[in-house]
Amino acid sequence: MNRIPITVHHRAYAAVRHIEEFKRLLFWSLTAVLLTLAFLYGYFILHSISEVLTRSNLEREIATLQSEVSELEIDYLAKKNALTLEAANHLGLGTPMEKLFVARKSFTARNITLNE
Repeated sequence: MNRIPITVHHRAYAAVRHIEEFKRLLFWSLTAVLLTLAFLYGYFILHSISEVLTRSNLEREIATLQSEVSELEIDYLAKKNALTLEAANHLGLGTPMEKLFVARKSFTARNITLNE
């Protein structure tokens, strides 16, 4: 009968055991990577949904503010058009008797003078 020496048998057993430990380590490593990727996927999906909801709320708020600005512009134009020379005189505003303006000597000069 042909017997395998004990040292060869122990080496084969050690090699098989090493492969099993490697498989176990590989399995748990891949499981950890898979769980991490699943967590990140869920996080990014929820973050995207949150950003879409925030954007829709902001768009709604922008539309409301634009409507308010339009109403204020209409009020401004109505009041501006209602202001006449008679209304200005009634408020104490009048045409100035003496016209004053500011002019520069030249485009490169920094001095501003008062011309009458």
